[in-house]
Amino acid sequence: MKFVIHFVLVFFVFQNNCFSQQSKAELTKKFAITIKSVDDFFDRFNFKEKTNFRNFLITEFPDNNITREKLLYTLFNAKSKYCSDMDKKDFVNQVIKESYPQYINYKDKNWYAALDCSVLLNGKPEKLLLVLNVESKINDGFEWSITAAHSSFLDGSLGEIDTTLFSEFKNKNILSDEKKYFLSPISHGIDFTNLDNIFTNKNHFKNYISKDIASSELIKLNNLITNSKIKFRQVERISYHLLQIDGWVLVLNHIENKDYANGWLVNQLIKTTENEKRIYKQKSLHIKLQ
Repeated sequence: MKFVIHFVLVFFVFQNNCFSQQSKAELTKKFAITIKSVDDFFDRFNFKEKTNFRNFLITEFPDNNITREKLLYTLFNAKSKYCSDMDKKDFVNQVIKESYPQYINYKDKNWYAALDCSVLLNGKPEKLLLVLNVESKINDGFEWSITAAHSSFLDGSLGEIDTTLFSEFKNKNILSDEKKYFLSPISHGIDFTNLDNIFTNKNHFKNYISKDIASSELIKLNNLITNSKIKFRQVERISYHLLQIDGWVLVLNHIENKDYANGWLVNQLIKTTENEKRIYKQKSLHIKLQ
């Protein structure tokens, strides 16, 4: 354990030197160390070989035996109040357990992107939370689909609604070639800058909805979009919620630290039971479980 901590400290000191001098070479090193995307986080978490980052570590630390255990400790926000040292130790020991090592998988539905969006509702600025997850589609492909929507303007009475929206969607053959409206599987790689398509293609909102979800909030949002009462402005913040590891929830945020690791890091590490994960989906992600 002391050797692991030493590696992490060396890693952070190396980063600090990069920040303090800011030469071209050091900026290149800083760029290599920064976790630039969620895909990059997945690769490091899974200790994927033959990545630019692994090649960088081998070059810069030729005498240091880089292990998955050491690398996992660098994926946490060192300044976070929500990742205790004890929990990190328990988590890493569990994940690297030789008899049952655990990994995260893009194709696993049990991770979510929570998008804090700004919109205009009848010309008035409002906040809207959209929660998305990955779903399979035709020919073993994937897409991002809306799992939940949450906002003060989606609460309360729905008035006259199209109650057939979700029954129609669920009865639809999702493997049909006719499904032309979807969010690209690489949407997270462009920070969901294509989210405005959901509002632009206003008569096809149900195509963007998860096939397993039906909620009054999504029905009301559908009505607002189809009646041109709501206008999308931008995605202001993104967080990722990974529930794939047994007994844990990981929350990723994009972190800009001056002297420590930067990029997509674990900012919250929550020890849970499976029942607590269900509650987390309901309370924190506003997902209507069936």
